[in-house]
Amino acid sequence: MLVSRVWPARAFLYAELKEAGLDVYGVDAVADLAEALWQWPRRFGVVVMDPAGFPGGDVARAVGLARRAGLDVLLVAGPWDVDRLADRAAGAWVLRKPVTIGAVVEAVRRALRRR
Repeated sequence: MLVSRVWPARAFLYAELKEAGLDVYGVDAVADLAEALWQWPRRFGVVVMDPAGFPGGDVARAVGLARRAGLDVLLVAGPWDVDRLADRAAGAWVLRKPVTIGAVVEAVRRALRRR
């Protein structure tokens, strides 16, 4: 599951995850994440989120929803987002931007192998 409001980055990461053979569903709102987790409770193994453009409360809600569903959460965040979300991202893995798309794909693969 891919959550991002940054459309170009979301599209590129979506394509790379698909290319890697992974089942991907992308959304741009936490409400859509909640709906997808409710509709397909066993479909996803990892939630990848770019917190840019989301209020801190939305990020905390997304992390909480995913963790309660038993999913790993990977935040791909810039330095400013890492600092502002430090107390709201408990239980999430953080990849700090700048990071390559390949590194994100590999982090998703590692998280899926841990399941």
